[in-house]
Amino acid sequence: MNMKSITKQLYLTFVILLFPFHSQGAIITGVVHNFPNNAEQLVISHISTSGIAETTRNLTVSNGRFAVEFGVILTQDITIRFANRSISLFASPGDSIFVSIDADRLQHDFNNAVTFSGDNSELNRELFLWVNYSSNLISQNTPKFDNNISPEELLANLKQALSIINDSINAYSKRTDMSDFLRNWARINSKFVLADQLMSYFIENKEIMWTVFNPVFDLFDENNFQSSFFNLYLQFAPHVFAQINIQSDPDFERIVSEEDIGAFVQLTIDKFLEKMPAGAVRDAMLFNMLWGLVSGLGVQDFIPNPKTLFSSEIFIKRMEEILERHRQVRKVSETEQYLEGVFYWVDGHVAELLPVQLLNFLMEKYAGKLLYVNVWATWCAPCIAEFRREQSLKKYFKDEDVVFINLCLMSRFEHWTSTITRYNVGGKNYFLNNNASRLFMAEYDLSGFPSYLIIDKTGRIHSHVPRPSDLEAAIRKIRSILQQ
Repeated sequence: MNMKSITKQLYLTFVILLFPFHSQGAIITGVVHNFPNNAEQLVISHISTSGIAETTRNLTVSNGRFAVEFGVILTQDITIRFANRSISLFASPGDSIFVSIDADRLQHDFNNAVTFSGDNSELNRELFLWVNYSSNLISQNTPKFDNNISPEELLANLKQALSIINDSINAYSKRTDMSDFLRNWARINSKFVLADQLMSYFIENKEIMWTVFNPVFDLFDENNFQSSFFNLYLQFAPHVFAQINIQSDPDFERIVSEEDIGAFVQLTIDKFLEKMPAGAVRDAMLFNMLWGLVSGLGVQDFIPNPKTLFSSEIFIKRMEEILERHRQVRKVSETEQYLEGVFYWVDGHVAELLPVQLLNFLMEKYAGKLLYVNVWATWCAPCIAEFRREQSLKKYFKDEDVVFINLCLMSRFEHWTSTITRYNVGGKNYFLNNNASRLFMAEYDLSGFPSYLIIDKTGRIHSHVPRPSDLEAAIRKIRSILQQ
């Protein structure tokens, strides 16, 4: 394991953790009246707490009815998408919720097109009406900025936007007798919707994000978990924290020079435990960071007993499962789920695949070959840098049974095609739309970009694969698997 990978790992912009966990579910059932033949797909989704719970479920509405047990670990907003409309509701573990949708009224009388019964029915009706009312409120009050604006100016704009939104919440509350729970959720949600819209600024100003803006967002308030957008924020914040606090530690340079992986992992853990208040938010952020390190660097043998790291049983159990799985050699699943929304670049043209078990499909298509798989995203700067360095690796194995495959995930389609053209990306190129991306990442426990896998000729998946920029290590790894 090359210690240079440590500093690269700290510069990952996002880690997307979307692995389904079998927590106690909420049962969501419903009926679509005046069922339209051309709108059979219904999608239930939310942004899960550091990847612990389920995130997306695609349902086929049969005879106007649907039913699903959807994984949740706490009360959180969930979105149902049907016929180009979004229906918001709350669900808690163990809830049973019934949703009635009148398809004829969706477009012209949306507020009266949906009714709720079962658990949280009054709260769900209240949330549904508020979200419909406020859908344009935040976009109208998003601070105007560019990446050159001063933090002080942006902070002032952010506080002004929050003040306007809070005034709107208070005015709405007086008119409708809004419940305390929903009023608090609306304030929390608006903060983190704004945080999401300011993310590009935060990427350019990481330390400012942590020291200046996190106090405004009240990051460690556990009520924040009720908003999906807070959980989106948690996918980014731990890595900003790590970059600021770990690289500034006086022992960091020595750890890197001595290639002491164990010391690096322990330093990471120490900083999180030392500088963050104990509780569920720290648990989620430390879990997020450690999962990224296990998936990216293979450090599972250096992580202590999860019971000493987390206060919440659900994070303890999930980390134990991850560590155990990464100590085993995995194989491509014979029961791999079928993915829709997978596209293939061939000779400058794009073709869409039929619903496909992707890795099984690739093994069959390139039978008898070793597959070096690069999982990347168009917005990931390290991913683009690796393309430039991949040519030497391809040249080395040009006469051998090695196929280079690039899977583009969590990106915009037009950016994928333009990136392939602009950087003359070789190999075999595939694109997965957002839903297929989430399902694929969950299936194979991928946590960040770029991720590299090798699938050998027997279907075994080798993780912790060196990147093309670590050329000698990558050659050794491929060579050793070819000779097995």
